Amino acid sequence: MTESASFRPPGPLHGALARAASISRFIAALLVAIVSARFAVASVERAFGASTSPASTGAASATARERPPPPIRPRAEPSQAVVRAPGPPRRIQLGISAGPGRSEIYVNGRLVGNTPFVGDASCKTGMPLRIELVPPTGPPLVYERECRGTMIEISGPPP
Repeated sequence: MTESASFRPPGPLHGALARAASISRFIAALLVAIVSARFAVASVERAFGASTSPASTGAASATARERPPPPIRPRAEPSQAVVRAPGPPRRIQLGISAGPGRSEIYVNGRLVGNTPFVGDASCKTGMPLRIELVPPTGPPLVYERECRGTMIEISGPPP
């Protein structure tokens, strides 16, 4: 058998499919270009902190406007104790094996991982660190430590 016997000449259906494929590739490329341009505009607006066009305010920003602002806490009066200025920033190692397994760990309100945990955190020398372990069930365990040294290890119940 020769190759010409197994080859069919293109018919009208083949030409229509080829045109449809090229049109769909063009439409896909056009959509990618439009979405890329929209992401670029949104990132520039976010970088400069303000949106000037009313079209960029969508449903997410409408719900943000409906929420009342958080309450303002009155400033606490400074105590008579000597208040030291914070020292230079530093990174300290954290080793936490206290609490039930898979408890969430928050350092100064920021989620850093789950127990057991070995990692690092940044703080300013001499400033307090608030370490909270939030187990899946039960009350959170709260530890107060001072940012000193190179490592903080927590393996027992809070004081």
